Amino acid sequence: MEPPVHGTPSAGAPSAWSPQHMEPPAYGTCRRMEPQCIEPIVHGTPTLWSPQRVAPLGVWSLQSLEDPSFWPFRDILFIERTVYTAYRAYVVSSEQRIQRVQRIKRTAYRAYSRSVYVCVSRAQQSETTKRQVLCVHFVPRKSWKGPLKVIGNKQRRVPNKILDKAEFPYMSYSVKDDCVFCTACSIFAKSSAAVPFIREGHSDWSNIMRHAERHNKSPIHLSAVSDALAFKHICDGKNLSIKQSLSKAYAEQVARNRAALVSIVKIICLCGKHRLRSEHDTVLREHLKLASKNSQYISHRIQNEIISIIGSQIRETILTPCREAKYFSVIVDETTDISVKEQVALVVLYVTSDGSRHEEFVTFEETADTTGETLYKLICNKLEDFGLDKNKVVGLGFDGASNMSGKIKGVQARFVNDVPTVEYVHCRAHCLNLAITQTCKETSVRNLYSVVGEIVKFINASAKRLHIYTSQNEDADRLKKFCATRWGCHEETLGVFLNKIENIIDTLHFIRENDTDPSTAAKAGAFFMNIHCFQFLTTLVIVHHYLNLTKPLSMALQSKTNNLIKATQECKELVEMLKSKRSDGSSFEHLYRKATQLAADLQVDEKHPRSICRQKNRENDPSTTSAEFFERNLHNPFLDHLIVQLNERICGSTNRVRAEMLLPQNLASLSEEDIAVIKEAYSPFIRLLDLDAEVERWKWRHKDGGPLKLEECIQSTRYLYPNLNNIFTVLITMPVSTASAERSFSTLWLLID
Repeated sequence: MEPPVHGTPSAGAPSAWSPQHMEPPAYGTCRRMEPQCIEPIVHGTPTLWSPQRVAPLGVWSLQSLEDPSFWPFRDILFIERTVYTAYRAYVVSSEQRIQRVQRIKRTAYRAYSRSVYVCVSRAQQSETTKRQVLCVHFVPRKSWKGPLKVIGNKQRRVPNKILDKAEFPYMSYSVKDDCVFCTACSIFAKSSAAVPFIREGHSDWSNIMRHAERHNKSPIHLSAVSDALAFKHICDGKNLSIKQSLSKAYAEQVARNRAALVSIVKIICLCGKHRLRSEHDTVLREHLKLASKNSQYISHRIQNEIISIIGSQIRETILTPCREAKYFSVIVDETTDISVKEQVALVVLYVTSDGSRHEEFVTFEETADTTGETLYKLICNKLEDFGLDKNKVVGLGFDGASNMSGKIKGVQARFVNDVPTVEYVHCRAHCLNLAITQTCKETSVRNLYSVVGEIVKFINASAKRLHIYTSQNEDADRLKKFCATRWGCHEETLGVFLNKIENIIDTLHFIRENDTDPSTAAKAGAFFMNIHCFQFLTTLVIVHHYLNLTKPLSMALQSKTNNLIKATQECKELVEMLKSKRSDGSSFEHLYRKATQLAADLQVDEKHPRSICRQKNRENDPSTTSAEFFERNLHNPFLDHLIVQLNERICGSTNRVRAEMLLPQNLASLSEEDIAVIKEAYSPFIRLLDLDAEVERWKWRHKDGGPLKLEECIQSTRYLYPNLNNIFTVLITMPVSTASAERSFSTLWLLID
């Protein structure tokens, strides 16, 4: 790696320099220097070089090294050469000056940083230093040329062939001394004589190739190479060290410690996953008996550190494919935990190259403020911390709260202003709940919910009354209360109530006749009269039936593998089925027969409320029979409202969903208007001039083909249809619901402040 070329101008420069101020490169590479560490070249011509006169020529400054023993050089020969060469380049034309100087500095820095370890004396070589000497070498470019040196009557320079790692893998060039060393022999050679390539660098460029070939065949070199390979194998864990080989007890102790640490990590993962406490691990028990108290790895600090490391590894496993994806979406929801602190759940949605869709929870973040501005900054900061590019976000999945979905100050408005390619999607599961909520505002349905909720609360609130209910039938299911936010789950409550209505009536009758508390008996009597009514039973049967039809849609909208096309299609299919039931009178007749049969079993008379011409507070459509009354005043209005709400809130598609017309099964219906809408919706992601040709080839390819899923279309267009591939990828990356974020709320109680 090379230091960056450009930098930010600064007013001053370091007053002095010495190599100990340079930070050595990491193992196997050279650290990239930060741009602010580089001083720009400025005009000026020094008359005499000195460390104080380096500043005008722009010598960079680096951070200090923590361990100066790695850097024994105290002279400034290397930088002097670099600056002098840079000064000679300064006099060339202004167009070439900057490029030449920076190129010289990059090459010099790389050469010095990769060869400096070779000159370190053996007394200062640690295992880390030896490993760096063996593994880090100066690899010049093809155009690189070393400095000229007079040998005999000719000027010569180091031949690049001597640095060919295929032929001379252990030869390393030192820019400081302008000579070549053998790294293996400089560390492991057993000869103490002043032999070239070993104790002294070789700089006879006229004969170096012949001497290098002879050196490679020498016994000293072959022995040093054997030792170097053995040393690298030990460092890499392929072979045992001398201490491990000689001490069997030491090796066994290392193995026990590693096994104990692995066991501790496994127990932490197991307990965290299943919320358990493990006391039956034999390896850990033996470790706690034998290990000293300062190396048992069971303190809360070590445990928290292990948990933090595990969490970081898991998060990195999740985020790595997200960073590699073309686009991704962000799903956010907030809630209050048991400690009354506002927690924000962040979920990322991305698609891999094979078309598979992933919704992954990333983190919880505490916030004291839930305004749109605060939440937007929080989301952007977390994306930056995780290394995710905000400009690759194509979709936002929020609920309908104003601070999230507001068009002026909401999070989605601020995101769209910053990244115009983002599109907000209102959680489709919330939309279904809102549709059912609005539908259930019909008077008779609202009364049904009120009565059922009060009865369930009345029975479950007392152990005595609950015992009376369960004693009516041994396998009686416990009554379920309504969920305040999940109207799609109300079908379960109504289903249990409908199936156990005989037990409920018997329970209420028993309490009314035998309870000693007058108020409790009066409540039970009132509830008994409410249930023992044909209108209540008919409403219960009809509402439960149609809510049961929406349950599969509710489950599909919460699936991680669902996409906008599937969600829209499933909702449209449900609407078409409801319209068919609305126009077909047999559906109501079936439900009405079921209600009359239930009423007969409960000994309830079949009748409808009386009609009054001026009645305004309840349904009062003229009718002659009970069936006609409930069809006109209950069944049809309820069904009409449900159809309208589903069409408005879920089936209404955005411009991006229009890309479903590009699926092979829909190509026959693809129109010019559809193509125009698709171009407008996906213009930031495609080349408009190439899309028409790709669509024509796509239509020809699938003129006789069957339907394909969206995931299969992504695979089919991966190489030959780049614009269609981008369209399908963006479409499948759009969020459907915030269910993944809400599912994470169940783990909030595990967080420790």
